[in-house]
Amino acid sequence: MAFLVFEGIDGSGKSTLIDLFCNKLNEHKLPFIKTKEPGGTKIGKKIRRLLLEKTNTKLSPMTETLLYYADRKQNIEEVIKPNLKKNITVISDRYWASTSAYQYGGRKISENFITALRHQICKDYEPDLWILLDIPIEITLKRLFISKANKRDRMEMENSSFHQKVRDYYLSLAKKNPEKWLILKGEKKSSILLEELISHLKSKKILF
Repeated sequence: MAFLVFEGIDGSGKSTLIDLFCNKLNEHKLPFIKTKEPGGTKIGKKIRRLLLEKTNTKLSPMTETLLYYADRKQNIEEVIKPNLKKNITVISDRYWASTSAYQYGGRKISENFITALRHQICKDYEPDLWILLDIPIEITLKRLFISKANKRDRMEMENSSFHQKVRDYYLSLAKKNPEKWLILKGEKKSSILLEELISHLKSKKILF
């Protein structure tokens, strides 16, 4: 049983890697549940629509931060906590590092405020491993343009400077705690990334 979180800027390829990894868990008959933030619960799906709808141009950075943590609290109570208590592995597409990277790194909301929210809401549920898919901004923006064109959500439509600040903050988090973070190069083929992830988990004696 483990709590694993996949992080990265939009277009980094984490959703594809998560799907491949979950297929591998199924092959090994390891029980798991997959969730995401925002939107991992019924209430979270409604919060997700508010956060990502590109017409919500007047959503303030503080409101945005609070909505992300409202979604996170619901996800902890409904998905993360009960499944970990049943010794079921939890695979999450984003967790508190996303808010730190996007709302502090990108938006410059008070780090003390965001940290206080994290300690209050996430203190009992820290991941066994963070998997960061790091990728150059020019590549991820090209991916988003090709794959989504005019269907990009509110966060994906931010400019390259914003995404660079988010990427830089993710890397700073990972470098502060290398034992808990695995940095993978998102421009590599997903099959190679999966091999690297499995190899790392085996070396840490997590799941495999």
